[in-house]
Amino acid sequence: MEIFIDGIRFCFEIIGIEARLINSREAPSGLLSKAIEEFLFYSGFISMIRDESGVVLLERGQVEVWQARIAEIQPTQFYINSLKLDRCLGWICGPQDIYVPVAMIDGRLTAVDGHTRLKAAQRLGYEFVNIYLDDDGDYIRDFADMAIGRGIRSVCDMKVIDDAEYRVLWNGFCDEYFGR
Repeated sequence: MEIFIDGIRFCFEIIGIEARLINSREAPSGLLSKAIEEFLFYSGFISMIRDESGVVLLERGQVEVWQARIAEIQPTQFYINSLKLDRCLGWICGPQDIYVPVAMIDGRLTAVDGHTRLKAAQRLGYEFVNIYLDDDGDYIRDFADMAIGRGIRSVCDMKVIDDAEYRVLWNGFCDEYFGR
């Protein structure tokens, strides 16, 4: 996974619940903590980050991870970006590579993020993915309810659209929702 902070590229390699920062020696020290913070925002299941020589940069308590059926996870988005989906399909080697943050809403596992990974897993024929509990912002319940209202009860119901259409439909929806 690549993270850009102030134009500097940070490349993280995820290995199970640990990660390795490949180019930490090239990074300005003041930006390293920002890059790690940003990476963890998208990869909340990571318990340890090491640099390329094995030095521990961050260690924190292990997040509980378990498996869930893809079909039982309620989406909170309406569309899948085909460009992002193609990228995911390029790096996923097996179901062990897929981690999805979820919240429990009304007794149902609800995706907080990771919809593209879920769609990739479904396309690859996987039945289960790794999940972990994450904070559900106030909007997650609204997004889940709106998805259900649109007939989206699993990732199987989500339409794959091209990047330009995704930017208009999904990003436009989010801009309108959060602008209120």
